[in-house]
Amino acid sequence: MTSLALASALSSVGCSGESAGGSTIAELRTSVEDLAGHTTNAYCTVLPVLLGGRVRTEVDVAGEFSMLVEGDRELVLVSFEGVKGAADLELAIAAETLRSTYAETVEVTTDQGRHFSVRLESGCYP
Repeated sequence: MTSLALASALSSVGCSGESAGGSTIAELRTSVEDLAGHTTNAYCTVLPVLLGGRVRTEVDVAGEFSMLVEGDRELVLVSFEGVKGAADLELAIAAETLRSTYAETVEVTTDQGRHFSVRLESGCYP
């Protein structure tokens, strides 16, 4: 019974919020709008809390371009493919920044010349 209680306590510490001494969940919400203001994509990335955990998602935006969102418990990287100046648009956002208030808008132009606004925010909501 003691080993079961210990295992339960250890697992709750690894997945809990600040009240147990751990960090809160870091989330990145990405949404994309075209020039007319139509939202074409919205996606939530939740960074892992355990050491060694990783998340990697490629988001296709209306067949126009794609975003690659990669992260671990410390950092999330956002890169773009199919847009002009993709290397200059890459973002590295610390998980700690996402646990507070973060918001940024990146303007992208696709290889076909279409314009989109990519909104990145901390916290996800339904």
